[in-house]
Amino acid sequence: SPGCKLLVRGGLERMPIGNSGVGSSWVTPDKQVTLGALLSLQHIIAKNAIANRKRKWPQAPTTYCHIDAYAGDGSMREGVPGSPVVFMDAIAKTDMEFRASFVDEVRANTFALDRLVGDDGRYTVHTGDCAVFVPRILESVPRHAIGLLYCDPNGWPDIEMVQKAARMRPKIDILLRLPATARKRQIGNARYRCVDPPPNLAGDIASVEKKLWIVRGPIDGDAWHWMFLFGTNYTDFPAWRKHGFVFMDTKAGQ
Repeated sequence: SPGCKLLVRGGLERMPIGNSGVGSSWVTPDKQVTLGALLSLQHIIAKNAIANRKRKWPQAPTTYCHIDAYAGDGSMREGVPGSPVVFMDAIAKTDMEFRASFVDEVRANTFALDRLVGDDGRYTVHTGDCAVFVPRILESVPRHAIGLLYCDPNGWPDIEMVQKAARMRPKIDILLRLPATARKRQIGNARYRCVDPPPNLAGDIASVEKKLWIVRGPIDGDAWHWMFLFGTNYTDFPAWRKHGFVFMDTKAGQ
């Protein structure tokens, strides 16, 4: 029923948050360092893909698209900057043409992001529900655009939004930051047994139309088991073992 679905979307236990609604903990520095490294790798691959495609198809879109669906305010926490600044630092190391969109529900956060990006027309900031704004943003992006949708909510992401994004723009990769412990507790909670189908971690990922997934499990001591999952239709994307990632369809990935 619709009521049960609301429980699925809103009933997860979450990390401590401040007035901005942005969560942080001792695992945040590892998260942001890993994000920056993964962005740099994906940007290299995307730049090469855009150049190769342009040679074969002169009309191919050349503007890289980045969407941060739960952007926060970009400020320093636990000694590291937020994901918008991590992206800005990474993209500054390339010469790709790009457009970036930052989405957050909290107006104080998007006000801070407005100040962060200033009058740089390559960036847009949106205040509101990512389930509404991400599809709107993607509608304005060419069908075959290359880029990344990053989802790092304080809890579990809106899987229906992620599914829709994957269908709308199949060449835009998806990076998820997920707390596996929270999902497992939710699955075991009697409140969610009315949901059909019931919550399922593997099912959530399998429902997103990407041909290849790589996953990095939690760091030692992380009780919430925060994971990175990166989905792409570029089947030659490396496992990126240097940073602890493995292919999700392997024994280690399961």
